[in-house]
Amino acid sequence: RKPRPGMIQRSIAVLDLDRRRSWTIGDSERDLAAGAALSIPGILVDTGRGSAEKQRLEAEGRPPLRSCEDLGSAVELILRASETQGR
Repeated sequence: RKPRPGMIQRSIAVLDLDRRRSWTIGDSERDLAAGAALSIPGILVDTGRGSAEKQRLEAEGRPPLRSCEDLGSAVELILRASETQGR
């Protein structure tokens, strides 16, 4: 169960994913914590619970490092980051 990274680790192994090129996208801090446990960058999306979660984190003085309006915007951010980082 999140935030433990077991499901992500199994996905990496079964699907032969490159963890260095992977990202987590979710609408809760727990979603992103699972990826962070494996040093996988994350993006909080405003859809679902994401908008309320972002407000809560900001009120606690812990704003998310990356956030986007929706999944499409998150994909665009990942593609831009991949181009600039050569990932």
